[in-house]
Amino acid sequence: MKNKFRNKMFRSMLPTILSLALGLLSITAYIILSYLSQSEAVSIGYMILVVYICMIVLGVVVFYFIKTARSNSDINDLLFSGSLSLQTLSRATMPILICDKNEKISWMNAACRDVLDGKDLRGESIHQLFTRQLDTLINDKAGIECTFSDRVFNIKAFLTVSDDRPVYITVWEELTAMRALEHKMAEEQTLVAYITIDNLEELMQFVQGNYRSVASQVHAILEDWCKDTGGVLNEYSRDKYIFFYEASQFRKFAESKFSVLDKVREIRVGENNTPVTISIGTAKVEGSLTQKAAAASGALEMALQRGGDQAVAKEGNSIFFYGGVTKSFQKRTKVRARVIASSLASCVQNASSVLIMGHRNADFDAFGACVGLARFCLMCDSSKPVNIVSNLRDASLAKCFEKARRLSGFEEMFIDSFTAQDRLRSDTLLIIADVNNKTQFESADLAANANNIAYIDHHRQAAEFDTRPVVKYIDPTASSTCELVADMLEQTLPAGALAKDEAELMLAGIVLDTKKFAINTGTKTFSAAQYLESEGANPVEVQELFAASRYDFMRESYFFTDLRSIANETVVIAISHREDNTAGDRIAAAKAADKLLSIDGVLASFAICLVDGAIRISARSGGKINVQRIMEKLGGGGHFEAAATSMSNVTPDEAADLLEKAVYEYLKEQEEKEKKK
Repeated sequence: MKNKFRNKMFRSMLPTILSLALGLLSITAYIILSYLSQSEAVSIGYMILVVYICMIVLGVVVFYFIKTARSNSDINDLLFSGSLSLQTLSRATMPILICDKNEKISWMNAACRDVLDGKDLRGESIHQLFTRQLDTLINDKAGIECTFSDRVFNIKAFLTVSDDRPVYITVWEELTAMRALEHKMAEEQTLVAYITIDNLEELMQFVQGNYRSVASQVHAILEDWCKDTGGVLNEYSRDKYIFFYEASQFRKFAESKFSVLDKVREIRVGENNTPVTISIGTAKVEGSLTQKAAAASGALEMALQRGGDQAVAKEGNSIFFYGGVTKSFQKRTKVRARVIASSLASCVQNASSVLIMGHRNADFDAFGACVGLARFCLMCDSSKPVNIVSNLRDASLAKCFEKARRLSGFEEMFIDSFTAQDRLRSDTLLIIADVNNKTQFESADLAANANNIAYIDHHRQAAEFDTRPVVKYIDPTASSTCELVADMLEQTLPAGALAKDEAELMLAGIVLDTKKFAINTGTKTFSAAQYLESEGANPVEVQELFAASRYDFMRESYFFTDLRSIANETVVIAISHREDNTAGDRIAAAKAADKLLSIDGVLASFAICLVDGAIRISARSGGKINVQRIMEKLGGGGHFEAAATSMSNVTPDEAADLLEKAVYEYLKEQEEKEKKK
């Protein structure tokens, strides 16, 4: 095409060239004749020749100047794809921009200038508008989406050749109206929230009052809250509601941190002014209304398993928690324990084998719960292989191992995680006790490979499970996991079926997590302890498990060498700077945090130490500060009065700084809530 174009141009310019040549020949002939006949006329001939040559040169310069100027503007002779010219592109209403091989802008039509607020970017890099390389964009059929002055465009690039030079043509398709419509539809879609009153029935068992009067107050608050959003509220069962609302309100709920929780909490009953609380579960997910309702129901279940008095909101794959500022109210009924025991027994009978494990660096509660669950599984079906997965070299559990191995059927019960992997089958039941956070499992790989998992735990659920559990018994109102297991055993085992050592190991777990029945206790806690004592548990022998060696006592004392008091000396942070700490120092940290609470005026205490390359923080509260909320800010969790977390890539002092920041954030949040009341 290029050669044809040049031949055509040459033919069109041939008459001009011949004319110039003929003129030059005529002037030369005139000079020669003047020289032969009239010598005085030669100078005139020379002058004419010079002028003629200057005119030719000037004409050539003007020609090339015009040609260059047209090639950089709206030249009509520059062809793209055959007969398509820049004149045609300039008339297009769709923004079009052309770049050279260096991805510099060489031309843009009027529509493109209008998008760019009249700016002329010729000669500038295309990457001022977007960062994507044109070489990759031409192979992307979907294009790239960009926003300019609140207008959205999908930009696609095409490569062509002009004058043997590569040229990029970018075409901009406007999507502003479509995106606005999509946003409007997304904001107007219907979402579902489930709401339940947590503790009203239990509260009325202890106080004198009109149940329906209090329930009506809660209903009135929920109605006012829902009317403000334009939603629809229906009570589908006693103290249980379903709420339909537009998705545009979802972000507002999050920004207000579900303020309706605080309004309901203002309702007080009884002489102790115990607050009434609600739990909310909602979700903003893709799918049908049925799928959204299922996600909201799952969010409510998680809120209740975390202790209630909170809202759990799912958005895509993320989960957000709001509220949870009051202590959980323990329910006295044991119906749920009986139902869970029946379901777990069915799973044990259907499994080919059973594996039981707790969390890493297991304590007495995790160990005792695993022992109790092993006895439960053996009573369900003694023919099934049952093993407890544990760190067999954990020195802090040496006394527990010694006591457990004396039990009938427990001689070969304990195995390590590597052996457990070899024994795992597709129909093996894995029971996980005293932990639901996969980062804290004794063996995360074992849980990842198991098809059938059951959770028995008293910690708040922090996230959704990767594998849907066949049984889930998570009750944050319980003092310990051993309490939950004791309830299950009491409902299923005949009297005297539990061995004395088994009962003592489980009682040790309750004693540990309640700090000798000083905190986080309820009627079920003492009932579980009474059951274990009736099965032969001796409190004196239980205390022997807690006896510390002189070395352990010295390790604990290191935490008191560096104390940091903050928040008007109501919070104390103890720091151990030793670098040779072992797993036993984690226990020493917990004991140190407990002792710091005995200081007059201290409402919460924290102990920090470095163990196995990671910072461990043990948190304790006297009941006025929710240390579980503080630990969640640092990636951990636990209970209102006892919690913990671990951190990597920080020094003990840096961890203390982060902890101090989290404490002040929590106190500020509490202060803001008090001001709203």
